[in-house]
Amino acid sequence: MKRLTPLEHAKAKGKPISMSMPDRGPEARARNLAWLEQRGSDGWFYVQGDNYAFGAQADATAFKHWLMSEVV
Repeated sequence: MKRLTPLEHAKAKGKPISMSMPDRGPEARARNLAWLEQRGSDGWFYVQGDNYAFGAQADATAFKHWLMSEVV
């Protein structure tokens, strides 16, 4: 997936799918970013703190499922 810059995110068309989650620390954020960047998708994502935005519902759903598997 492509990680957008703040400017690219501001210019993105369509309504993004947003997720917010509690802060789990820098290690968890690094794992999340690594998973998102390695995901084989043509979509995009944007991260600001612990808030994530996605260009497609399928990408947001896949991320949510992956997060749930990490918790267990």
